[in-house]
Amino acid sequence: MSAIEQRARFESWAKTRGLDLCRLKYTKGYRSSLTQQAWAAYQQALTPPEGFVLVPVSATDSMLYAMYTTQDMDGEALKEMWKNVLAASQEAQ
Repeated sequence: MSAIEQRARFESWAKTRGLDLCRLKYTKGYRSSLTQQAWAAYQQALTPPEGFVLVPVSATDSMLYAMYTTQDMDGEALKEMWKNVLAASQEAQ
């Protein structure tokens, strides 16, 4: 999702909550500290923590295939399967 799309989605959500969407001319931040804090939290929620990736709620066909092709199910095989599933997941947009 582009920065413009993120901002539009946030402002659509914020408007339904009655937040002040007036922005400052030079900093481009929001005049309301509550709105500014909500925007910061929104951006952080869209950024996975270090070492984490976003994966689809429903497995894609390539993810299912990666799981299917792992025959052995010991601990190392499960780790390998998870690595293959993550590699097969689509990058977040």
